[in-house]
Amino acid sequence: MLIAQDIEYQIQDTLVVNHVTTQFQPGLVYGIVGHNGSGKSTFIKLLAKQIAATSGVITLDEKELTHYSHKQLARILSYLLK
Repeated sequence: MLIAQDIEYQIQDTLVVNHVTTQFQPGLVYGIVGHNGSGKSTFIKLLAKQIAATSGVITLDEKELTHYSHKQLARILSYLLK
Protein backbone atom coordinates (compact mmCIF):
# COMPACT_ATOMS: atom_id res chain seq x y z
CA MET A 1 0.00 0.00 0.00
CA LEU A 2 1.24 3.49 -0.87
CA ILE A 3 0.39 6.05 1.82
CA ALA A 4 0.97 9.80 1.76
CA GLN A 5 0.62 11.49 5.16
CA ASP A 6 0.37 15.27 5.47
CA ILE A 7 2.48 15.91 2.35
CA GLU A 8 3.57 19.44 1.54
CA TYR A 9 5.75 20.71 -1.27
CA GLN A 10 6.90 24.31 -1.50
CA ILE A 11 8.83 26.11 -4.23
CA GLN A 12 10.32 29.30 -2.85
CA ASP A 13 7.33 31.07 -1.26
CA THR A 14 4.65 29.11 -3.15
CA LEU A 15 2.96 26.14 -1.49
CA VAL A 16 2.26 23.78 -4.41
CA VAL A 17 0.97 20.75 -2.46
CA ASN A 18 -0.75 21.56 0.82
CA HIS A 19 -1.30 18.93 3.55
CA VAL A 20 -2.34 16.00 1.34
CA THR A 21 -3.13 12.70 3.06
CA THR A 22 -4.30 9.69 1.04
CA GLN A 23 -3.64 6.02 0.43
CA PHE A 24 -3.54 3.81 -2.65
CA GLN A 25 -4.49 0.13 -2.46
CA PRO A 26 -2.55 -2.38 -4.60
CA GLY A 27 -4.28 -3.72 -7.70
CA LEU A 28 -6.51 -0.69 -8.22
CA VAL A 29 -6.26 2.08 -10.80
CA TYR A 30 -6.48 5.67 -9.58
CA GLY A 31 -6.89 9.00 -11.32
CA ILE A 32 -5.89 12.35 -9.87
CA VAL A 33 -8.00 15.18 -11.23
CA GLY A 34 -8.13 18.91 -10.64
CA HIS A 35 -7.78 22.33 -12.18
CA ASN A 36 -4.70 23.38 -14.14
CA GLY A 37 -1.92 24.37 -11.76
CA SER A 38 -3.48 22.64 -8.74
CA GLY A 39 -0.43 20.43 -8.06
CA LYS A 40 -1.52 17.11 -9.61
CA SER A 41 1.71 16.44 -11.51
CA THR A 42 3.80 17.64 -8.59
CA PHE A 43 1.97 15.25 -6.25
CA ILE A 44 2.60 12.34 -8.63
CA LYS A 45 6.30 13.27 -8.81
CA LEU A 46 6.38 13.22 -5.01
CA LEU A 47 4.80 9.75 -4.95
CA ALA A 48 7.32 8.51 -7.52
CA LYS A 49 10.28 9.97 -5.57
CA GLN A 50 11.24 12.25 -8.46
CA ILE A 51 11.18 15.18 -6.04
CA ALA A 52 11.27 15.28 -2.24
CA ALA A 53 8.43 16.59 -0.10
CA THR A 54 9.02 19.70 2.00
CA SER A 55 7.24 17.93 4.86
CA GLY A 56 5.19 14.81 5.49
CA VAL A 57 5.89 11.13 4.94
CA ILE A 58 5.27 8.79 2.02
CA THR A 59 5.42 5.06 2.73
CA LEU A 60 5.27 2.05 0.45
CA ASP A 61 4.54 -1.28 2.15
CA GLU A 62 5.18 0.33 5.55
CA LYS A 63 8.67 1.52 4.52
CA GLU A 64 9.44 5.20 3.93
CA LEU A 65 9.94 6.04 0.28
CA THR A 66 13.32 7.60 1.11
CA HIS A 67 14.64 4.09 1.89
CA TYR A 68 13.99 2.86 -1.66
CA SER A 69 16.43 3.42 -4.51
CA HIS A 70 15.02 4.65 -7.81
CA LYS A 71 15.80 1.23 -9.29
CA GLN A 72 13.86 -0.56 -6.54
CA LEU A 73 10.86 1.74 -7.05
CA ALA A 74 10.90 1.14 -10.80
CA ARG A 75 10.34 -2.57 -10.13
CA ILE A 76 7.36 -1.91 -7.84
CA LEU A 77 5.68 1.33 -8.88
CA SER A 78 4.46 2.63 -12.23
CA TYR A 79 2.48 5.66 -13.34
CA LEU A 80 1.34 7.38 -16.50
CA LEU A 81 1.22 11.15 -16.98
CA LYS A 82 -0.92 12.44 -19.79
